[in-house]
Amino acid sequence: MHIKAYKKCIAPLILGCVLSGTLIFVKRQFIYNPSPSLTKGYYFTYPIIEPKVDDIVLLCIWDESHIEVLHQLGLPYKSDECPRNTPYLMKQIVTKEGDEVSVSVDGVRVNNYSYKNSRIVQKSRQINLLPLKFGSFKLKHNEYFVLGVTPHSYDSRYFGVINRKQIYRRAKLVYATNQMLW
Repeated sequence: MHIKAYKKCIAPLILGCVLSGTLIFVKRQFIYNPSPSLTKGYYFTYPIIEPKVDDIVLLCIWDESHIEVLHQLGLPYKSDECPRNTPYLMKQIVTKEGDEVSVSVDGVRVNNYSYKNSRIVQKSRQINLLPLKFGSFKLKHNEYFVLGVTPHSYDSRYFGVINRKQIYRRAKLVYATNQMLW
């Protein structure tokens, strides 16, 4: 009799633990993007195997001078993702190996395609953004150039080419918070 009562009590407890663990796992896979550099909203994130052009990715910046700019801009961070509690960035990959990138006062060109809203901005909210030196270059293996969609996005126009090792997750928009749904 005690065994049956035990089974009746323990089954819901086990199920609750499993569901709770699943919810924690699922919650960990979602991230809120508060920045206007990409659509504001909730993104589902998942491991990335091979980054491709147009992927939205989460990445870490390693250069100390740019980390300081990220902190000044007040960007969010997750302590377990980027080293030294540096803010992560969510950006779109716009290049692949072998692409020709040109950065000028007029903006970014990739293989002679001009990206909208890619003009260089020297300062945002009185913060020096450390823009790249103007010029052209060709991307090597495991190198990527990333952009946001607004002129004030802190992206490769400022911190330059990123390496594959800096990309840690892919993201997919699931709910935009700045759009009316009806």
